[in-house]
Amino acid sequence: MTAPARAAAKKPAKAALKLRTGSGIDLDLLEDCAGLYASVEDAAAMLDIGAAALQQALDDPDSPPARVWRRARARIRLDVRRAQFAQMNKNATLAIYLGKELLGQDGTGTAGPVTFIVDTGIRRDGPETH
Repeated sequence: MTAPARAAAKKPAKAALKLRTGSGIDLDLLEDCAGLYASVEDAAAMLDIGAAALQQALDDPDSPPARVWRRARARIRLDVRRAQFAQMNKNATLAIYLGKELLGQDGTGTAGPVTFIVDTGIRRDGPETH
């Protein structure tokens, strides 16, 4: 089988896609694109449709493409957050960031911001210059 024939065999006909999704958009491929945080333009190029047509489908919050897009984007954000939590015990900066983002710990409480002074114990030889 030739390469073009194999490619054609892998892709369902556009009419079949229209019947399956009701919108003519391959929802599986759309979900893959959204899960990679692809732009609407990039996703449209992969789907072989116009960016304006995809944007119109995404603008209708009740349409299947919009629901798939939102769900895939939410899933990748949760995956990133899960990875951040896994790294939190090893990375103080990340723990502070998560505290600010998730718990609102922005340092504007009544006690005022906290200042950390780190003493590395490393001293220079010779006279100190400040």
